Amino acid sequence: MGSILITQAGVETSTIEENRRDESLCNFYMMLDIALAAGDSCFMTEEAYQHIYSYGDYFPAFLNLSWEEFNQKASLKGVNFNTYYYITSNFRSIYPKRVTNENEFEQQGMPKGKGGFEHSDSSEDFLCNILHWEKWHCDYLSAHPEEIKWEPESPFIANKNAVHEILEKEITSYIRRKYEERINKATNKKEEIRKIWDELFAEKVYHEKEDTTQPIKQNAIALFFHHVVMPSIDHHSMTACCKEIGGKVCQANYYQYEQELSSDEQQACGGSRQIYSIIKNYCCPVKLRSA
Repeated sequence: MGSILITQAGVETSTIEENRRDESLCNFYMMLDIALAAGDSCFMTEEAYQHIYSYGDYFPAFLNLSWEEFNQKASLKGVNFNTYYYITSNFRSIYPKRVTNENEFEQQGMPKGKGGFEHSDSSEDFLCNILHWEKWHCDYLSAHPEEIKWEPESPFIANKNAVHEILEKEITSYIRRKYEERINKATNKKEEIRKIWDELFAEKVYHEKEDTTQPIKQNAIALFFHHVVMPSIDHHSMTACCKEIGGKVCQANYYQYEQELSSDEQQACGGSRQIYSIIKNYCCPVKLRSA
């Protein structure tokens, strides 16, 4: 779908602080992984390909280095073995498509953006990690709803994965609050949270046919959120929580906030409803209330 131009400055590692290189490279290649899986294409100009970098005379020369050779490059210091293994194992045969110059890149499909490794001066729209990539796609589809691919079984929610991630984070926060003492006593806190998660979802209500020997239901995350997490929220905090989570869900699914409609609704009803809308199939607008 989208087109990412990997810039010459963006893939120079010597200009990244050593203590940030590991995270910077790992984040970029994780983003590249999901971008390619989502149908995006990556490009690089001939000039950028032929540039001599601090780690070699082409990009990405470090993919062909052994760990010992990689570790000896001054501009790759700080990158740990796990990140080295991840990028050299997964991206050895993946190279950006060549374009003569940026003018040729501008002829590629929308949305278009520039990316590379994150540097201290990277802008918020520089495609260097998953969060930036998700916002890039979200902003584009919010402005061009006619390009959204709607699934027949999901007529109002175009990005079900985003909803799943939002609810999963809320459930994790609930577990951290509810089982704080147990988690703090654990040697491996992340593993303890995972154990608690598995225990909570072991109940039959979250399994197909209400049978614990069957797989987890596809809507188990949503069921747990509505049956357990929401009731645990203090009554005075409920409205603010609904606004926050509802807003995240709407925005992640390319809905736009309707300021004027929301204000009119609040004045007419004396409530605090927030209205989001989207134009589907070029005509009929769909409106959702987050609270």
